[in-house]
Amino acid sequence: MSLTEKDRIEQFKRDLRSYTYHQKKAMEIDEKLEELAVKLLGVSSPSAKEIVLENGGNPYCERKLELLMEEGELVNERSKHLTEIQRIDDALKLIDDEGKSILVYVFVEHNSYMKSAETYSRSISKLRRDMNEYIKIILKNES
Repeated sequence: MSLTEKDRIEQFKRDLRSYTYHQKKAMEIDEKLEELAVKLLGVSSPSAKEIVLENGGNPYCERKLELLMEEGELVNERSKHLTEIQRIDDALKLIDDEGKSILVYVFVEHNSYMKSAETYSRSISKLRRDMNEYIKIILKNES
């Protein structure tokens, strides 16, 4: 089932609204990756005193494989977020600066239509029509 043009426009608006979410998630994952790097390269070692094996656990056993698997998952997740950010950036390059400015102001910065209409000196209905036209240009040229 193919999406209608109206559905595609609404989906692109949702994508724009989620732009900052993807940025935040990518930064959070970067922090987690830094923490994992410290754990992977950590210099801690078991103490030299007599070792008591509780529950049969080996104090010398390293969790490197588990940490490497977690690192791989985080890298893949970060890659997905960065790909979405790049896709939106590329899409916004397809329109003029005014269109990009309006779409970013309304959807990425989450400003109200009322405030946006005042900022760009137009009525709310004209603002909505202009935004839909810019998105149509993007969708037509994106593929």
